[in-house]
Amino acid sequence: MKVLTVTFRAQVQLGEENFRKFLDYIKERLVDVGTVETTYLTRAWAARRAD
Repeated sequence: MKVLTVTFRAQVQLGEENFRKFLDYIKERLVDVGTVETTYLTRAWAARRAD
């Protein structure tokens, strides 16, 4: 689910055409790469009431 959320957010921010160009660029750069290791950073916060 995280991948879909991040992908959707990037698509909204870039717009349909630029997002397609971005994915094409990534596909071209990773054509010979078997695995990509990355760290997922989130801005999500959780809070609980004190009482």
